Amino acid sequence: MDDIVKTVFSTPIPNLLILVGLLFLTIAIVGRISGKIDPGNAGRIAAGVIGGALLVTGLLMHLRLSSSPAPSIAKPARILEFSADPPTVAAGKPIRLCYGVADARSARIEPGVGEVKPVERECLSLTLVERTSYTLTAMGLDSQPVRREVTVEVTPAPAPPAKPSPPVARPIPSPAPPVAPRVPTPAPAVPPAVSPPPTPPPPSLPARNDIRNFRATDVSNNEVQVTVDYTYTGNFGASEIPVGAAALQGDGNEIPGLGYRPARAKVGDGTATLNLYADLRTGAYASTTIRVCLVDTSRRTKSYCETFPYRKTWLASRSPAATRPNDIRNFRAVDVSDTDLQVTVDYAYDGSRGAGLRYIYMAAIALQSDGSQVPRTDFVGLGGPGEVRVGDGTTTMLIKKSGSETYTSTAVRVCLVSNEPYGQLLCKLFRYTKLWR
Repeated sequence: MDDIVKTVFSTPIPNLLILVGLLFLTIAIVGRISGKIDPGNAGRIAAGVIGGALLVTGLLMHLRLSSSPAPSIAKPARILEFSADPPTVAAGKPIRLCYGVADARSARIEPGVGEVKPVERECLSLTLVERTSYTLTAMGLDSQPVRREVTVEVTPAPAPPAKPSPPVARPIPSPAPPVAPRVPTPAPAVPPAVSPPPTPPPPSLPARNDIRNFRATDVSNNEVQVTVDYTYTGNFGASEIPVGAAALQGDGNEIPGLGYRPARAKVGDGTATLNLYADLRTGAYASTTIRVCLVDTSRRTKSYCETFPYRKTWLASRSPAATRPNDIRNFRAVDVSDTDLQVTVDYAYDGSRGAGLRYIYMAAIALQSDGSQVPRTDFVGLGGPGEVRVGDGTTTMLIKKSGSETYTSTAVRVCLVSNEPYGQLLCKLFRYTKLWR
C-alpha cells in the first residue's frame, strides 16, 4: 500500500490527470463494471463530462511543460580592472581611478562616485583629502554582485617653511691699528683657460598622458565649446593626434546625432579647443558629463579619456523634414597649383551612420588612367576635414601631393565614408584631368 501511495505522489500532475480522466471515460462508456460499479445513466453522463475535462486539462498542462524553454544560464560579472594611479597621493592632489567590468548589467563605485557605465575600461579624475577605500560593485547578468576594493593612501600637505629667527645683536669690535700694506711683486699674467660650452641635455618626454583643467562654453542649444589642457607622451606612434569629445547622458549613452570638430594634440603639454554639436531633428536631451579623449589614429580608437561633469540641455536645431537618400553630385574642381586640387561637391546624407566627423566624413582621391591612386597624395578638409551633416549640404576638400615626381590623373573619386563601422557608404567617379608635378 505504501508503494502505491508513493507512486501516486511522485507522478507528475499532468500524467495523473490524464490517467484519472481515462478512468472516468471508461466508466462512462462501459457502465457497470463486474457488478460492483453501477453508476446508472446520470452517473455515466457525469463521468464522461468529468473524464473529458480531466483528460483535456492534463494534455494542455503536459504540452505547456514540454514547450517551455530551458532556463538560460546567466553569466556572473567579472571585474577586469580596479586601480588607483598613484596609490599614494598628497592631500588635495588628483588621482586617476580606473575600472573595467565584463558581463555586468550595472556598476557602482562607493563612496562619493555612484553609478558608472559598465564598460571594459574607464578612468575617473578624483581629488582626495584623506585616506579613502573605494569599492567597485558589478551586478552580473545572473543578478549576483561581485566586489573589489582599492585603497588610496593620502599624505598630509607639506608644512609651510618656518619663519627665520630675528638677528641677535653682537658688539662691534674696535678696529685694529693700521698696518702699512706690502706691495707684492706682480706675477706674470696667465691667460684664462677657455672651456667649451656645456652640451644642452636632450629634451625629456612627459611621463604619462593626461587631460585636465576642463572648461566649457555654451555656444547654442545644440553646440558647446570645450577647452582642456593636455599632456601627450607620443606613445601612439604619431607626433600629432586628434582630440575628440562626447556629451553623455545620465545612463552613460551619448547624445543622439553627436559630432565634433576635432582639435590636434602635439607631443608634450598644450591646450586644445574643440566644438561639440548635436544634429538633432526633433526632441530634447540632457547630458550630465563630457568625455574628452586623445585618439589613436592608427587604430581609430579612443586611447586615453577623462570624464568631466557638465550639464547641458540639447534642443533640435531644425524642424523635421523628409531626408533624401545618400547622394554625391555637382562636382566642381579648382586647379590651385601643380601640387594642389580643390574639390567641392553637394551631397545628401540620411543620417543612418550617425552625425559628425567622428562617425561620417567625405573623402576625395585623384586616380590615374589605370584606376590607381596618384602616389603621395592625400586630402584635407577646408573648415573641417570633409565635414558632413544630416540632410543636404556642401563640402570642400583639398587634394595635396608631396614629392617632385610627375603624374597625370584622369578622374577624381569622392566617397561618403563611415567610421563606426568603417566602410564606404557611397562613391561617385567624376572625370577630371590634371598634371601633378
